[in-house]
Amino acid sequence: MLISQKKFFKEVNFVFRFVLNKNFKENNNKQLKKLVLHFFKSHFLVIIFIKISFFILNCLSYFFYKKKFINLKFDQFWKLLVFINKAKFLQSNKILELFHAITTIHLDGKEKSQKIEINIKSQIKNFYENIVIGSGPGGSITANELNKSNREVLLIEKGNWFKHFKLKHPGEELFSKWKNGGLAAALGNIKIQYASAECFGGGSEINSGLYHEPDEEFLNEWSKKFKTKNLNYSDLKKFINLTKEKTNVSFLKKYSLITKKIINSAMDNNWNIEEIPRWCLDENNIFVKKSMTETYLNEYLKQNGQVILNSKVNKIYKRDGLWKIEYTQNKRVRYITCNNIFLCCGSIDNLKILKNNNLLKKNNKISFHPMIKVVAKFPEKVNAKNMEILTHQLTQFFPE
Repeated sequence: MLISQKKFFKEVNFVFRFVLNKNFKENNNKQLKKLVLHFFKSHFLVIIFIKISFFILNCLSYFFYKKKFINLKFDQFWKLLVFINKAKFLQSNKILELFHAITTIHLDGKEKSQKIEINIKSQIKNFYENIVIGSGPGGSITANELNKSNREVLLIEKGNWFKHFKLKHPGEELFSKWKNGGLAAALGNIKIQYASAECFGGGSEINSGLYHEPDEEFLNEWSKKFKTKNLNYSDLKKFINLTKEKTNVSFLKKYSLITKKIINSAMDNNWNIEEIPRWCLDENNIFVKKSMTETYLNEYLKQNGQVILNSKVNKIYKRDGLWKIEYTQNKRVRYITCNNIFLCCGSIDNLKILKNNNLLKKNNKISFHPMIKVVAKFPEKVNAKNMEILTHQLTQFFPE
């Protein structure tokens, strides 16, 4: 390790105080502590990048000022960052972007989290016929269908259950419901940024709920590529309709100014434009997302479905014809066995569990759907604070 954890903590604290001092008037110890805790939830690659950056910063600080950068005045530290940015051998702008982003989401989006406890009526057993790992859309529907069919089932979730936030992605939501606090990274030539959930309800609790119905062409291609048996549109249609009804797939009734601009631009250029429905309620201009905790998990719990939260699955392996699962709950390692495992942890964690337990070839890869984000400046104000995601998409140039 390049620097000790205690020293690294002080350096992180210093940079947050620098960002608060430079851009905000509010600066108290309680808020600062929350920002530092959020940073330390980051993906390990983010932590490593910052540690290396701080090591280089200290070397330069000793060269210019004969002392560590945490002992500099803020104006000296700023000059050091400007120099490094001009030299272009360290991405100092990335350091400030990260710390500024964490600071902004907590100061701009203030809303306290409300943790919900699940009262399990019966004690968790050592053996279950079926165990579902992950409580996102895949896990929720699987567990609920098994439970409705009177099949013995236990649902294991790594995160906890938090009430929906009213604001759009406030700091507390990212801290409590997003994996790595929403701060993830990947190695490689392409700089990939991605996000995933770590809470009861999975990705449905943090995503925008845009609904894309699988069409016949897509299902046929999928079935052919992956040799999936009995996968066709006619057989799935009844389940598609049931899901749409339960999650209230519908169109929003009120358009924002930016949405109207996109629609008008499409009409002016004679471009195809499509409105994507969402699984939500939009009554009296009050938006309620019909996520898994509002739908399938709600039904599952009402039918006495068994759940354990705050439980990280470490190992899965077969012994004597049964699956054995090792998981950690409240820093205590526990074991449970079952006949069938349904792995519903999302594509990244599914692969991680399978590879770590030698259940998948090491050369298997995951593909990301690319997204490029562009910031456009308008002559007038088009955004509103905490406005909802835009549901209209230009499809003129799809799929190129």
